[in-house]
Amino acid sequence: MATPVTVPALVGLTVPEAVSIAGPLGLALMGAKGESPVTLTGSITAQRPPLGVVALAGTAVTIWTDETDGAAGSMASLVS
Repeated sequence: MATPVTVPALVGLTVPEAVSIAGPLGLALMGAKGESPVTLTGSITAQRPPLGVVALAGTAVTIWTDETDGAAGSMASLVS
């Protein structure tokens, strides 16, 4: 049975910082377009689920970044 954990605040962190916080909680990070966090750069501008939500360990947390190449950083993908 998966353990419930509280989703931490990741907005404002760099991707490596977020990985170091989410990983030990059992949460997996993924870019908004399904990218691995190792391919993302910049600071996190949004996350889903948001801070404070109780999720099961193993849950994927989708992140958006402010990277300039438009990959996972496009906030348009948040609403499309």
